Amino acid sequence: MGRDMQHSKNEAVKKAPCINAGDLTPSELREWIIHLANNAEIAGLATEHTLLKLQSAEHSLRSVLKDLEPRISFLVSDQIIHSEDHSSAIQEELATLNKVVGAIQGAQKAILSACSLLQQADCRGHLQAD
Repeated sequence: MGRDMQHSKNEAVKKAPCINAGDLTPSELREWIIHLANNAEIAGLATEHTLLKLQSAEHSLRSVLKDLEPRISFLVSDQIIHSEDHSSAIQEELATLNKVVGAIQGAQKAILSACSLLQQADCRGHLQAD
């Protein structure tokens, strides 16, 4: 029984973290440990923080699309009569706006896809840690 306790003690020592401080002074070691701790904290929050930023970007893009809607509606309205000279300029502007809308929608899809990938990776990371 004493042998089992000794074995458990040795096992606990083996699992304890070990830092090789090399030739660091105590103050350099303290700064290095604080730096590591800060990086660990940042890394732990990285996915959540990144997701919030991506969701904010997607929300901003949605707002831009909402702002473009009245402009496009005005340009395509049948109630507005445009002269022949204005028609080609309006068609060009509509074509440009449609490209902008398409690009924004593509960016939104990419952001939502990135969010999904980050969430999946985060879940896998949590599962592996458990």
